[in-house]
Amino acid sequence: MTQNKRFILWLDLIRVLSIFFVILIHAASPIYNDWQLPYNVWFTGMIFNTLARVSVPLMFMVSGYLLLQGQEEIHSFYWKRFRKVALPLLLWSLIYLLWNNHGYVNFSPLNALKSMALVILTKPAAYHLWFVTTLLQIYLFVPALRAFTRHADETQIRYLAWLWLLLGPALNYVEQEFLAFKTIINLGFFTEYIGFFYLGYVLGRIEMNSRWAWAAALGYAALFIFTAYSAQYWSLAKGAYVDFYHHYLRLNLVLMSVCAFLLLKYVGERWQDTFSERAAKTIRHFASVSFGVYLVHVLVLTMFNWGTFGFRLTVFSAPPLLMIPALALAVFSVSYLITIVLQRIPYLRALVPS
Repeated sequence: MTQNKRFILWLDLIRVLSIFFVILIHAASPIYNDWQLPYNVWFTGMIFNTLARVSVPLMFMVSGYLLLQGQEEIHSFYWKRFRKVALPLLLWSLIYLLWNNHGYVNFSPLNALKSMALVILTKPAAYHLWFVTTLLQIYLFVPALRAFTRHADETQIRYLAWLWLLLGPALNYVEQEFLAFKTIINLGFFTEYIGFFYLGYVLGRIEMNSRWAWAAALGYAALFIFTAYSAQYWSLAKGAYVDFYHHYLRLNLVLMSVCAFLLLKYVGERWQDTFSERAAKTIRHFASVSFGVYLVHVLVLTMFNWGTFGFRLTVFSAPPLLMIPALALAVFSVSYLITIVLQRIPYLRALVPS
């Protein structure tokens, strides 16, 4: 396999796993969000939530690594992002609004359009679409970040990553945990998810070896234990689910995501030497439908919960330890089938770009 394919393999591996982890979180959410459930049931949902919480940071990091290496005209870059991201976001926003509001049956056509436009302009039309809207905002700064990474030396490149880590997640953690006040330092948007985007570029250029991989694996395990323990400890203390340690920008999850990214990069690079071309194509195929699966999966999960397919399948249909991954796998499979069908239909393929 060529060097280019080698890098694509580990990136595609992360893309596929991160999408499945997102579905796993959403499948488990009725459990870990409900403190009234028996403790052992709640704890099971919380563990799956903790395990998969690196999903969204990984998706931002993969996008950052891929896009910050590219060089193209600004108009070409934004036209591609419109076709592949903005247009699907608009179309799926309309689909979810119509689905959740039963087609606005009590609205006139004009008022329905006004209502949908207001929602789309003010908040995500479905809870998972926040990721896409955030990604579009980050895209506004990609040309500037490309210019910086193209001309900056290695020290400057890493300095910017450390700046985000220290003035974003680290400072926020200190303020929340140890201080009774928020400091005057507030860089807003630049201390949020754009940091994961840039971090993916920085981490993706690291040459991994077995020592780094073991450190990443041990770091992930330690941070997983810390996050799960802290979430259950404070939830028990407060008598309600405390999601502080499960926030994507919390320092513990940032570091956990870094470890997951580096570990998966190492695994993907090692696997490429043993994978057949057919196996590599399979991973690339699933990666090519991952964005479509992400867009459609909430609709599929809702249909399972409502019994739209003629039977109900919820996270409570069997013991949660089995049902959470089983439901996630079922949602992933049906979403995958819907995506590959739509990708083969003219015009409708705009809903699920590869």
